[in-house]
Amino acid sequence: MLGRLLPRRAVTVLGLLAIVAIAVPGMAGVVAAAPPTTLTVSSPTDGSIVTTATPTFTGTAPPRTTVDTWPVGEAMADPAGHWAILYDYGLTPGPNTVTLHNYACDIRTYDLSLPSCGPPTSTILIHLTYVPTTAAPVVSLPGLVVALMLTVTAALMLWYRRRHAPEA
Repeated sequence: MLGRLLPRRAVTVLGLLAIVAIAVPGMAGVVAAAPPTTLTVSSPTDGSIVTTATPTFTGTAPPRTTVDTWPVGEAMADPAGHWAILYDYGLTPGPNTVTLHNYACDIRTYDLSLPSCGPPTSTILIHLTYVPTTAAPVVSLPGLVVALMLTVTAALMLWYRRRHAPEA
């Protein structure tokens, strides 16, 4: 019936597409996601409490655009729009604000200080609280055993001296 409505080549192409859709699990109904159109920050989120002075910021931006955190550095969004920047400038203990800018230029070919790059297309302020963690002292098992042996030896020596001390 389909052969009467469509030319033979169209039926063949539709048949091949149906075979591909059936043969590849999970392909039916898969639609490619649209690339991001604005700067977003996935992690750390605004208002977060972080325990490292050098968090890694991640998020999405329009593909092949620049994300900048002055004075730390910049990253370029990949073709899917994903980016990541290690904030190695270092947060100070307590509240911090990190500013992220998105520029519609490629950092590999433009100097961000030149007007050709233009003003940021979007800016996000992320407010973080850095709470340094205090590490507990590290005690090794051999060190603990030696300390215990010295304590027991000292206690036995004291007991022995008192027991065998000459009476005055």
